Amino acid sequence: MAKSKDKQNKELYFFYSNGCVFCKQMEPVVDKFIKDGHNILKLNISEKENQGLKKEISEKYEKNCGTPWLIDPSTGNQVCGKSDEEVIQKWIDGEDIPIPPKPKTQMPRPPFANASEDEVNSWKKLYKTWMEENSHLPNLKSAEEILDTPRPNSMPPNPPSPTATKEEMDTWTSDYEKWYNENKHLPNIKKTSEVLKIIEDRKNQLNSQMKIDSVDTKLEVTQLRTEVNEVKAQLDSIIRHFNVPHTPLWKRRQQQKNND
Repeated sequence: MAKSKDKQNKELYFFYSNGCVFCKQMEPVVDKFIKDGHNILKLNISEKENQGLKKEISEKYEKNCGTPWLIDPSTGNQVCGKSDEEVIQKWIDGEDIPIPPKPKTQMPRPPFANASEDEVNSWKKLYKTWMEENSHLPNLKSAEEILDTPRPNSMPPNPPSPTATKEEMDTWTSDYEKWYNENKHLPNIKKTSEVLKIIEDRKNQLNSQMKIDSVDTKLEVTQLRTEVNEVKAQLDSIIRHFNVPHTPLWKRRQQQKNND
């Protein structure tokens, strides 16, 4: 269906971040709309300018969304989080997209694939209670449906921070490789190299941000010094204009010291 030129020329924003899985999944959909002529700006929040813009819009419309985040900067109409092509099209057309309902409490973790019958039955009771407390959520799966899906045999090791040492990275890599080999039956499981690439991207993003902050601080100090020197020059000009005797501060301090 053809869209009006006004809607196609309207500037819209797509905020995304490095290492964001949902951002990667949505990007091809956003690119499709851009190719169709819609004016959607892709803004990586690893760049400080885009961080500032995101914060400004968030405060203006009192929105609180991470990434991915699609927003109309002129109205505040948004799509927060991962969405499909149909929802994004409705958003582009100006429809209000309600934020999906959130669970009241965290869903109890399903038992591992090698769990005992007692552990499975215990989880079923917890899950039944959770379902009753969160009946407002759409498309809730039954306990049987969840148990029929592939489940891990153990918890994966926590990913290292972007500032982890080489020894910490080596330990994590070894632990993850072991976990990966024990859980190859899981769909869409990421290889060690893929996870390391995400960690490296986050590390580069952090280092880039630190460099930007350092440059900005130096610029602010330089600007402050310039402004101070301008004030000094203005004071000197006023003093000379009124023929007021003026002794530099350093000299006055030296004189006071000698008098003492």
